[in-house]
Amino acid sequence: MKFLPPIFVTSIIALIGTVAYAQYKPSTVLLTTYNAATTTLIKEANTDTNHSMFLEAIEVAGLDALLESKGKFTIFAPSDRAFNKLSKGEFETLLLPENIEKLRAMLSYHIIIGEYTASTILKTLCNSKGLTRYTTVQGNKITATMNGIDIVLTDHMGNTAIITKADIMKSNGVIHDIDTVMRPNITASSVANAAARAQD
Repeated sequence: MKFLPPIFVTSIIALIGTVAYAQYKPSTVLLTTYNAATTTLIKEANTDTNHSMFLEAIEVAGLDALLESKGKFTIFAPSDRAFNKLSKGEFETLLLPENIEKLRAMLSYHIIIGEYTASTILKTLCNSKGLTRYTTVQGNKITATMNGIDIVLTDHMGNTAIITKADIMKSNGVIHDIDTVMRPNITASSVANAAARAQD
């Protein structure tokens, strides 16, 4: 079996990345509707009915203060449809007081410190042969790859989520909608780590 030269493979990935970014380019209407200079990530989620379940979980987990801070963050925010993919009653169970630490660990797995737009992610993929990893606030890594023009995120358990809407820019970071709730490796140490970072 003959393999394509590495430089040719890189060129193909770059071309796909260019086409993909055209699909993810933020809507002018969206950017004029919300003032990115003043609206924070949590305020954006609060105005978006598509993220009502995510916002509820963030507030219950006590992560809303973190996302109101001045630091730059990237949120891979599961839509309400994504949360509705969970098994029956799982979302309600996660909101119970005895499961708050587990909920915090799961949600912080969707948050990265730093601002990573779709363009930034695609450029990194082009420079890393189509695969890159990001360390989340929770502590576990998520893997980003491409499938056609889609940016695909793979969690610690091997589940995949697709970015369905990208580059919702806010004063302290960026939100990307995803279609599936991601799962970290939740251990006692990772839960404690997520709790500590939430207090920073």
